[in-house]
Amino acid sequence: MAQTWCIVSDDGDATRALAERLLADRHRVAVITRDAAPFALLVNDYADAVLPVEVAHPDLLSLTDAVWSIEESFDTVDVIALVGEPREGGSVDGAAGFFTGSWPEAHVALVAPPARV
Repeated sequence: MAQTWCIVSDDGDATRALAERLLADRHRVAVITRDAAPFALLVNDYADAVLPVEVAHPDLLSLTDAVWSIEESFDTVDVIALVGEPREGGSVDGAAGFFTGSWPEAHVALVAPPARV
């Protein structure tokens, strides 16, 4: 069953790789990032199955607005994937708690970026 994934990340390479894998598996993918330009080719290849959302200042209010706009386009968000290194008191951990409380119907996943070579 296809799901709607919302990926939140500033790591363009890791996010693009995850998005491509999900799109190949026929899921719908929204990406919330500071720079949506790296995802333009995905839009060309996957049309309305991918939705890049650019957020200049990713605070809780702008992230909330972004997820609401994604729900308007895709009806629902099944998985919110936060790409980043979890750290004690870090922003990824805080965002995970926020999304879990604000979207209890969505599964919130922390996704570690791939190791750099």
